Amino acid sequence: DIGMLLRPGAHDALVIGLASGVTVGSVEQWPGIEHLVVAEISPSVTHAERWFAPYNHDALHDPRVNLVLDD
Repeated sequence: DIGMLLRPGAHDALVIGLASGVTVGSVEQWPGIEHLVVAEISPSVTHAERWFAPYNHDALHDPRVNLVLDD
């Protein structure tokens, strides 16, 4: 959220590391966000993220999110 405070009016965002997805879900809530890229190194993290859906606004199912799995 600090990045969003420093750049109000941003339309694009990058989150490095998915973890529980709470940061991604929080960024999705900011007005004006049109595209959000999430870079994650571990595919297993994406499987665990669903357990946090009540807390992360079901982050990965937002059509604005592009998940990139790569090292």
